This record gives sequence, C-alpha cells and structure tokens, in this order.
Amino acid sequence: MPDAGVVVDVEIVTGEEHDTGRFDARLAAIEETLGVTPGRITADAIYGVGRVFAALEDRRIEAVIPPLRSPRRQGRKAFQPSGSSPTPITKWSGARQRSG
Repeated sequence: MPDAGVVVDVEIVTGEEHDTGRFDARLAAIEETLGVTPGRITADAIYGVGRVFAALEDRRIEAVIPPLRSPRRQGRKAFQPSGSSPTPITKWSGARQRSG
C-alpha cells in the first residue's frame, strides 16, 4: 500500500445532514474529476458504515476506512472488528448486511 495519497475531493456542509448522506454524489464527482474510478478510497471512521462499504464494493474500490463502532447498549454486544487497523473492503465480508 502506498505511503501517501492525494486529496481529490472536499465538500463543506452545514452539519444538518450526516457526512455519509452525500457519499454517492461525492464518489461520482471524484470519478468525473479523475476520469476513472479510483482503486482505493481512504476516509475517517464516520464513513465506516455498511452503505459506504457497499457503494465502494459495487464500484470495486478498495476501502481504507476503519469500521464505525456502534455504542454499547445494555444487553447487546457492539460490533468489534478484528484487529485495530483499517480493513480493506475486499477482506470485510457482509458489508450489505450491516446497516449504517
């Protein structure tokens, strides 16, 4: 994996909408800007939800995004990813079954 990347898209929003709400639109903008589908996307943990992983999987883009940990609720076990490093989508099964 390369040690460096290039920021190709930024969008500033008001906070009235969740960060992941415009992910598909931003991904399309990245593809239009680059003229190709990127091979890998890096993002912070807020994007580590099922719908983001599924969108990337549909486009065959590797995700370097830590899975978002859900808060522990009494009587329920929170999803605990194996290891502490970001997990590529190609190795993270069941993205579509996990809601986000």
